[in-house]
Amino acid sequence: MTTGTGGNDAAKNSSDGENSSYRTMLIEVVHNLNSSFDKLVVTLSGGALAVSITFLKDVISIEQIVQPWLLLTAWGLFVFSLASILGEILFGMEAYKLALRQLDDGTIYEGRPGKLFSALSCWLQRLAIITLVSGLLLLSVFTLVNMGDSNGSRQAETEQSAAPPSPNTSTPEA
Repeated sequence: MTTGTGGNDAAKNSSDGENSSYRTMLIEVVHNLNSSFDKLVVTLSGGALAVSITFLKDVISIEQIVQPWLLLTAWGLFVFSLASILGEILFGMEAYKLALRQLDDGTIYEGRPGKLFSALSCWLQRLAIITLVSGLLLLSVFTLVNMGDSNGSRQAETEQSAAPPSPNTSTPEA
């Protein structure tokens, strides 16, 4: 005959095994999502830099740029986004190494696992997405400003001023 307590212990042990498997699966999913996120931010930042350089080179000429600070700021934000992801990966690796040492030492529950490295990694990941989105917004504004009607009329004005005077124009004699 089993006591009520023994039955609960067996159920708890079975539940602990299921929880451990579920926990392991969740950790793996988080790692995969983190890796995918980092790759996506790097791809988008690098791609936006490449597209904007191509736009500058092939679509408009450097002489016709309006509001160049928008483009330069967007480029700076893309580079900062890439640097943030690199920092996030670096601090993430250090956080995992420290968390393993904390686990081995039995101090894993005495504060945040990975301590400062973990916090820096999280903040750098958030900073990477904020700077990427900000850079994309500025690049969009730059494109709109430089592809709008004002750019076409500015090009016509430039062509008119560069054209030689017509032969019908008479100059006053001195």
